[in-house]
Amino acid sequence: MRKDHRNKWFASEVRLLKKVYPKAFINECVSLFPRHTKKSIYQKARYLKLKRKNFNIRKKSCVKYLSDRDKGYIAGLIDGEGTIAIHKACDRRRKNPRYYPMIQISNTNRDLLEFCKLKIGAGGVYLANRNRFPNRKPTYVFHVQAMLNVQDFLNQVIEALILKREQAKIVLEFIEKRLLTRKQSVSLYERIRLLNIKGTH
Repeated sequence: MRKDHRNKWFASEVRLLKKVYPKAFINECVSLFPRHTKKSIYQKARYLKLKRKNFNIRKKSCVKYLSDRDKGYIAGLIDGEGTIAIHKACDRRRKNPRYYPMIQISNTNRDLLEFCKLKIGAGGVYLANRNRFPNRKPTYVFHVQAMLNVQDFLNQVIEALILKREQAKIVLEFIEKRLLTRKQSVSLYERIRLLNIKGTH
């Protein structure tokens, strides 16, 4: 179904948005409202004066303890089909961009990603944008973004990572500096961005 930011919002959609927007990641909201673009969701939430919680810093990690077998399996998925990065988020209402750590695994098998979510105990799964390749099988993305969840998870799997270990080290350094000083390290963002652009796993 084609998304259009001009689509009118149904009353049922407004009720659902009020319920999920304050506590859901924006990508999860996109999957819940297939008739609307991300821009449309932001605009409607702003009109309704809805505010989202800060998902990057939480008081406690939700990540479960992983067995050695699960660590190796999930680390293999990240090495092969995943991304460890620092995302740069720009907002016209803010003078400076915000940076936050992110882990993603992409796959056409949603059950596989739901398995990862179950084992890890954190994160979410959403349907990636199909507009660019409508004739291909749908791709799903499992992602972890909350800062303490990313930190806890990477500390558990870093020794099992082979191709993405350097990215994991940079993200852990970024999180440690952020939690200690509340400052955002642009240099670490640039380092990991160059690693990922070069395809240096």
